[in-house]
Amino acid sequence: MEFKDIQDLWQSQSAKEDFPKEEDVMQSVLNKSRKLRRTVFWRDVREVVTALFLSLLFLWIGLQQPSAAWAGTWYAAATLVLAVGVFLTSDHLRQRRKERNFGDSLTQRLRAARGQVDHQIWLLRNVIWWYLAPLGLAALIVLFQTALGTLDAISDRPINAAGILFLAAILAAVLVLVVAVFLFIYRLNQKAVEKDLIPRRRELDKMLKQMVAEGNKLG
Repeated sequence: MEFKDIQDLWQSQSAKEDFPKEEDVMQSVLNKSRKLRRTVFWRDVREVVTALFLSLLFLWIGLQQPSAAWAGTWYAAATLVLAVGVFLTSDHLRQRRKERNFGDSLTQRLRAARGQVDHQIWLLRNVIWWYLAPLGLAALIVLFQTALGTLDAISDRPINAAGILFLAAILAAVLVLVVAVFLFIYRLNQKAVEKDLIPRRRELDKMLKQMVAEGNKLG
């Protein structure tokens, strides 16, 4: 089987090289697929460890609260953060099971690589729902609880309008900062989709079409 135009479809190949053999294409696909898998794995590890740490921290803070009502808000924040970690863990395991259903042929490996890219595109395009929304709600809960705790701490002290405005300004600034960080994360993920994942999916699609066409000619 010949692999015409594979060189143009896979960016790692030089324009001056001969058309690669099937083994070379396979190795290139496997290397890129492994690299993406490692990147996704360590990203998920960082996110899960961070979610576990924050959920335990919020749980511990909740246990220190004087009332069940106050503790409940911290428990809710802990649950939201932990939910992100649980989602990433279950999603990773589910994708690994799907990958085992593909065969060892080059076509099957290409389809597995495309499925992997497709899923990452879906994750990043929907990051607002499974990541930013629960974490944002948890951040609002923590901010709200912190504000209540501050007001309760100073309730037995005289406070004027200027003090109230100062406290409100601090809370507003923190809220704006949180929104800005989340917006930056969202845009960063969408940029990764447009500049990395979509072009990679196009490459894989072209390679699959080329191989199907060559296979039909031989058949």
